[in-house]
Amino acid sequence: MMDELIGKIEQWAESNGINRSNGVTAIHQYAKIKEEFNELGDALNNMLNNSPNAETAEANANHVDLEIADLVIATIVLAKIHGTDIRTCLSKGYEKIEHRTGEIINGMFIRERD
Repeated sequence: MMDELIGKIEQWAESNGINRSNGVTAIHQYAKIKEEFNELGDALNNMLNNSPNAETAEANANHVDLEIADLVIATIVLAKIHGTDIRTCLSKGYEKIEHRTGEIINGMFIRERD
């Protein structure tokens, strides 16, 4: 299912001209990722600060889900524009972290230095 979704996203980007042949560079897509990242931050802040009832909480959680999706989609498109594939990037990323150790400090994983 994930491979199918990634393929659909890559095809959507191509169909909408989000590619190098239309002058879209990795830097352009990086700017899009920053925009989506900020929108995710706004949605998270809204969810944490404005959930007075179950209906609002559900709407806010859905908004966060959609912003996470936008960020992932923009990242998949960046990989394609960069000339690689998100699967390759994820594989390399996992190889980088698979033996990493650390601890949680103030709610964040802090890796041990080698």
